[in-house]
Amino acid sequence: MGHQISGPYPWEGFEYPPATVAWNRRDVLLFANSIGCTTSSGLHFLYENHALFSPFPTYPTVLTFKHTHASTIPFQQHFDTYVNAPIPGVPRLDSTRVVDGGRSLRILNQIPATSEGRRFEVRTRVLGVWDKGKGNGTVVELQHRIWELKERDGRLWEEVEYCRMSETAFYLGQGGWGGPRAPPNPPTSRSAAFPNSPPAMTLTHYIPSTAHLLYRLNGDYNPLHASTTTGVTVGFEGAIMHGLYSWNVTSSLILEKLSNAMPGHLREFEAQFTSPVRPGEKLEIQVWVEKGRLGERTERGGWREIRFLVKTCEKGKKNPGVICLSNGRAVMKITGSAIGSAPCELKSSM
Repeated sequence: MGHQISGPYPWEGFEYPPATVAWNRRDVLLFANSIGCTTSSGLHFLYENHALFSPFPTYPTVLTFKHTHASTIPFQQHFDTYVNAPIPGVPRLDSTRVVDGGRSLRILNQIPATSEGRRFEVRTRVLGVWDKGKGNGTVVELQHRIWELKERDGRLWEEVEYCRMSETAFYLGQGGWGGPRAPPNPPTSRSAAFPNSPPAMTLTHYIPSTAHLLYRLNGDYNPLHASTTTGVTVGFEGAIMHGLYSWNVTSSLILEKLSNAMPGHLREFEAQFTSPVRPGEKLEIQVWVEKGRLGERTERGGWREIRFLVKTCEKGKKNPGVICLSNGRAVMKITGSAIGSAPCELKSSM
């Protein structure tokens, strides 16, 4: 390995130009259908005329890439402009060989059902860049924040922040350029101490064979999630699911089971992507409901820290499965009947 760059690094705190984001009721209806929202707890995510109609609370995760587009867009061009834009001190990375490494979401305010007549933007900055060595890859971590810009008499008079998200991108086989291997002072992960007790419940989701083709209509048109040829070229057996598909499906199932699918009952949600998921496979979601993690005052209102682990396995095969989402964590307000619930299984399919 050649000379290694030492800190402070030129990319620290680097900010991308703000990008306008927009969505409508049809967008949020499509999203809810694509992640398997059901009518078990009502139609409020699935019917625009419902009295409580609302976007599913994790919908902002697609806005960081969709922006204002209402039709299909060339993936690589859009990705290289807004996600893989030149970063000071980092070599140009190949966006045809990139996979999602993980996401986190912290909700500060619920977004409205549509952005029509209002002005929203996403602000993105670099949190870190790590060189995993020649033949391995490069990891880029970004933070996205969605803001509403309110105007009065043609002038900006207030800014309201709606959510904060982190995104980790892993550029396959693109390491060895001399960057740092890891953060100099890595933060202690809140998900590090994982429960060693049996899960409180297990949720099962069967992925439809065309789920990848539906989910991509939310705005991420990476051919890796549609074309068998592209999947093989990148190193997989064929097309794979978006990491955010499994991430969002998991949030939907947990919110429905523990919070009666109430959108205001989800405050935080995060997980790391550890292995690919394929159309037609089964997701097994193990869930733990923690107590005493958020403080007595917070938990008195029904809020709990949730831990989860997601495995994938082929339909019809009895095997322990492969972990596809690790270090899963959520902060949710749980309905009374779900607190302290006994182990159970909930099967879901689209």
